[in-house]
Amino acid sequence: MPRHNEKTGLNLPVLVMGRDPFITDRIIPILKQSGMEVVTKIDASGHYNVAITQLPSSSEAIALANKGTALIAVNLEGCKTPEAPFEAELCPELSTEEILRRVNELLYRRLNARRPPRIAAQMLVMLKGPGRAIQTTTVDISRGGMFVRSLNPFPPDTWVKVRLLEDGEAEELTGKVVYTIGPDGDILVKYGFEDKPISAHPGMAISFDDGQEKQILRWLSHARGKAAEGHIL
Repeated sequence: MPRHNEKTGLNLPVLVMGRDPFITDRIIPILKQSGMEVVTKIDASGHYNVAITQLPSSSEAIALANKGTALIAVNLEGCKTPEAPFEAELCPELSTEEILRRVNELLYRRLNARRPPRIAAQMLVMLKGPGRAIQTTTVDISRGGMFVRSLNPFPPDTWVKVRLLEDGEAEELTGKVVYTIGPDGDILVKYGFEDKPISAHPGMAISFDDGQEKQILRWLSHARGKAAEGHIL
């Protein structure tokens, strides 16, 4: 199984602006460890998929938004509903996992507008693969697949069956492991699908097999209910 802990290969870096310790000592190291390319100064081109900037917003941030850059606000007073032109907010009380999830979600949305929206919900599931079964929880789910936690995941290209343990009427889904993330000392490394950023969750990404739309909709409905109740990561 090939190792991977290098840069993601994304065609544009993430711009991070601000000098508060929350930015310099926490946000930037988190993004770099995940495999993202991070820059802290605007270059001559001024083209970025995502820019993270400390509130109050600067004229530079507004100019970037006018060029099509997605903006994430750093609010040191606590996360609130982001106001235009910001599309997301980061604040000190967020966990490492949630910081990465918010940045990744916006980054993926900009890189691939057709990507199905993901629902961040922790659901209890059972995965069955060659020779063993794993009981674990989901990190998120979409029409196309899900990410589940595991310190001992099935390898990429493994076909698995997944059962939702919280809803007896939800039918089993089948899918294929497309990549896995696991610890290697103090860092996380990725196996397979190397053009995606590394998240903070050890586990595996599963792509659903075709022809399961009805079953997937049932799962998504359950996930939305969990998210609405506050059972999110």
